[in-house]
Amino acid sequence: MISPHIAPSFQDVQLRAANLIKNKVIVGHSLWNFLSYHAKVLGLSHPTLDTRDLALFRPLRKRLKSKLLVGLPTLVHIYMGRNIGMEYEDSLELSRASMDLFRSCEEIFEQTILEGAWPCNLPPSSFAEYFS
Repeated sequence: MISPHIAPSFQDVQLRAANLIKNKVIVGHSLWNFLSYHAKVLGLSHPTLDTRDLALFRPLRKRLKSKLLVGLPTLVHIYMGRNIGMEYEDSLELSRASMDLFRSCEEIFEQTILEGAWPCNLPPSSFAEYFS
């Protein structure tokens, strides 16, 4: 006989998710989308100082002379010479590409923060509530 699986409670999932990101730096592209989803679904926010958003990172955008947001596949292609997301959207591939791109500019990112400045533009104002 197949034993039924019981899904964890909402509170358990919320606590697990909160513990996963607590005191961690979140790296990604367009993090406000990620954070808004988790805030709406799980009621979580994350400290802005513990985010590294490549979509908003000024040095990448300045070098491209772009005032618009540049997609992750474009950033990875230009700065790393790699093509990603060619066949379909693969979240693991996008995550790895984000980390690789971040590592390539991590020193500049972190040094700017150590100097007391913030190296990113602000996310769209409609998403401000998802950052603490």
